[in-house]
Amino acid sequence: MPQALLLDLDNTAYAYAPCHAAGLDAAQREAATLRPGWQDAAAFAADYATARHTVKSRLAGQAAGHCRRLYFKAMLETAHGRSDLAATEQLFAAYWRAYLAAMRLDPGCRATLTALRERGVRLCWVSNFTTGQQVEKLRVLGLLEVADFLVTSEEAQADKPDARIFSLALQRLGVPAAHAWMLGDDPLDDIAGARAAGLTTVWLRRVPGESAADHVIDNWPELLDLL
Repeated sequence: MPQALLLDLDNTAYAYAPCHAAGLDAAQREAATLRPGWQDAAAFAADYATARHTVKSRLAGQAAGHCRRLYFKAMLETAHGRSDLAATEQLFAAYWRAYLAAMRLDPGCRATLTALRERGVRLCWVSNFTTGQQVEKLRVLGLLEVADFLVTSEEAQADKPDARIFSLALQRLGVPAAHAWMLGDDPLDDIAGARAAGLTTVWLRRVPGESAADHVIDNWPELLDLL
């Protein structure tokens, strides 16, 4: 049994896609009141994708590169030739209200994590995002007190698969990489990154595919079977 388990959050503790879809739909409906062209959902999606690409390209590997507030700010600046901070906040709030309302904890997640802690395994969320937003997600999912630590790319100053975020998590846990496992859904960020950092890896397979993980599971209860 490992001494510690590092855990991805997005698309691991819950399904990301329906939440993001709900958030974008709500933001588009809000945006339709601000700009006639955004009454067309496809046009809004295209402008959002362009803004997202611009922000992520500029902030590659940094937590701020995932910030929806920056995406909406960039969209509005392109559309109007200036910052519209009130509208930025409108779209940002609409997105996250709908996103959080759509979140559903994966079956068996909380019970599995509780059982692992009872067995003495230390737990740490390791996530590419800003800390405030991840705390809010954990609150909505009812997972604020389940793990020992939360480490985000905001505080590590690097996104997964960079080794720095895994090193910071292991430092907080006080556990060497050889005695820690990493669970996540992303074959590159979670699995390849953690393997390169010396951890044993478990891939939560959301979609059919291949990964270089040491273990593969299709649901949370299967994690206990490995241990």
